[in-house]
Amino acid sequence: MMIYFSQGGLSQKNWPNEMVHLFVIDPHPLVAQALRYNIHSRYDGMKLVGSAINLKSTLTFHNLDLVDIFILNLNVCDSDPFKNINFLKERFSNKKIIIFTNEKSNIWIKVMSRSGADAYVMKDQHILELKQIIKKVYRGEKYFPNISNNTNGDLFLDSQIQIIKLLCDGISSKQITKILDIKYYQIYRLLEKAREQVNVKSNWALVAKIFPLIYKSNP
Repeated sequence: MMIYFSQGGLSQKNWPNEMVHLFVIDPHPLVAQALRYNIHSRYDGMKLVGSAINLKSTLTFHNLDLVDIFILNLNVCDSDPFKNINFLKERFSNKKIIIFTNEKSNIWIKVMSRSGADAYVMKDQHILELKQIIKKVYRGEKYFPNISNNTNGDLFLDSQIQIIKLLCDGISSKQITKILDIKYYQIYRLLEKAREQVNVKSNWALVAKIFPLIYKSNP
């Protein structure tokens, strides 16, 4: 897990005077501890009012009405990222959601944007950048960075996207080996990794969940 906050580089001028109340949902307690250490309500105009390791424990807190912004880890204890954000949007429709993650993926950025998140922030960004993004989100702005398509952090490789599209067209794995000129075991491993990434058990569940989003992102 990467948690890195640099203290230099950005101005804090022109930030609004309202206090922004934050709640962190992350399976790693160190994340909340790091944010609590680096955010100072007196100077930053924001404070951490609570934290939880999953959505179930989030509901046990009595101060959720105070929360303005949820800071949500993309992957919370093997649960489904889609269900997590949908749960928060349905249960707390007036709250903002910032995805806070190590996943450098344009696919996930687009998926979370379409799912209703207000920002997608990497855990290795400067702490002042994070604070500025929090303030912008509080004012109703969005923040979704553009990650290079060549980064190794992308959720799906081009070959995985091609395979999923072919599966959706009803083409068998055996036929895909000939179309893409790759070995069967390579298809198996690529699909296995893709299933793990989105927490599904079968290829058809993978297709049902991911294909519409991939198709919009990669026509």
